[in-house]
Order: sequence, then C-alpha cells, then structure tokens
Amino acid sequence: MSGRRLRWIALALFALGAAPAGASAQVILGRVIDDESGLGVPDVEVMLLDDRAQPVGERRLSGANGGFVFSVDPGHYQFSAFRIGYGPGTSPFVEVQRGDSVEVEFRIAQEAIVLDPLTVTASARPWYEHMKPPALWEYYERSEHMTSLGLGRFLDRDDLRPLQGMPVSIAIGNVPGMQAVAAGTGARFQVLGRLDCPALFFLNGQQVRIGSDWFIDDFVSMAEVEAIEVYTGASELPGEFHGMSGGGNCGAVVVWTKRTIDSYGR
Repeated sequence: MSGRRLRWIALALFALGAAPAGASAQVILGRVIDDESGLGVPDVEVMLLDDRAQPVGERRLSGANGGFVFSVDPGHYQFSAFRIGYGPGTSPFVEVQRGDSVEVEFRIAQEAIVLDPLTVTASARPWYEHMKPPALWEYYERSEHMTSLGLGRFLDRDDLRPLQGMPVSIAIGNVPGMQAVAAGTGARFQVLGRLDCPALFFLNGQQVRIGSDWFIDDFVSMAEVEAIEVYTGASELPGEFHGMSGGGNCGAVVVWTKRTIDSYGR
C-alpha cells in the first residue's frame, strides 16, 4: 500500500467486451469513493496522466456520485486527484486497449487540513477616548505625541491640584521658559514666552485674543481647568499651531476645561 496521504484502496478493471471492428473510441469510466463511508465523493479534481506522467486532455470534476469519464487513445494511464479535505495522490497505471471500455474505482481517505496561523492585529481605542468630555481627547492625544518628541510641558489634573487657588497665569508662569508679568492695574498678569513677548492663548482648542484689555485670568479660573499645554517657543509648537494669528514665536498656552469656549460668552 502506498505511503502517500491519498490511499488507493482498490483498483478493478473490467473489460466490457470488444468494440465492433473499426471502432477507435476508448473510454475510461471512473468513480471516486470515500474510504470511510463508501459513498461517492463529488467535486474531486481528477487529472489523466500518460505513462510519462504528463497530463492528457482537460481535468474532470467528479459528479454527484463521484463518477467521471475520459475518452482516450490506447495506452497506459494513471490518475491524480485532489479535493479539499482529502489527501492528494496518484493511482496505479491502467492499460487501455483499442475498443475497450474500462471501469476504474478507487477510494480516497479524508485528511484534516493544517492551515497557516492567522494573525489578527487589533488596535484598541486610546484610553483617553473612554473619558468625557470628548473635547479633552485632543489634549491627551497631543500630550502623548509631543512628550515622545521631548517637546512641550503638560499639566493634568494631578499636576494642577497643588496650584488650586492661584491665578492661571501664575501657574503657567511657574513652567520653565515661561513667566507671568504684572500688567496694568490690579492683580492681572500677562504670560510671556522665551522671547519675553506674549504667548498665543488657546481655550479648549480655540484661539483667544489676549491683549491690553483681556488676559488669561479673565477667561478662566484655576477651579475650572482640567489640563494645560505649554510651549515656550516656536521650535516647540505642534504643526497645527504654525501660521496662527500672532505667529507663535513666543510660544503658546492651551488651557482645557470641561466646558467649551462658547460657554464663556466672550
């Protein structure tokens, strides 16, 4: 018995009688049977090979009962067969003489298919997307990216807790490279960047004009602040801030709260 994964269990040849004189057609009638169940196996791809193991004619698919037919010239032939779920292999040779109709029956054994491992890569949602409000997602996304580049300073809720009670401008002025300078009358401070000029100011992602009449502390109090981004000069600015009104040469401050800028009525 062959050691190949497809076992050819039995091969029976039946000469059904000589064809009339002068006839030249020879026919091979085959049937593929499941080794375990004994039933015909449909959709088996059968190829006829000559005595040099070269394909002859077109391939056949076995029918619902496992049957197939080849019309051939006299000679020696064998078959190869393939079907998913069964082992492939090649049959012994069949001799076909002039005028013969030959029946061939063989059995094939089922075989489990081992597939290559399937690797599935899933990208989890960033942890900050589980937070509310969604407006803060931009802060956490940018803080992760800029921190990996060694740029900017990022103050989250834990960093800001010890600063509660002081003006936002003073808290920002404590960041290296920034300073809070008294402006006008009263306890009002202007935030300056590395070049001693006013930094750009963004509240919840929207640029807010800071000038001689309005200061950071006019827009937000420390009790409302969720997070702060600080960029001390143009070389630290994220790409999306370049080209903003004011230039950004003196850096930028981005303050995030749980409200949107529209709620301030400015």
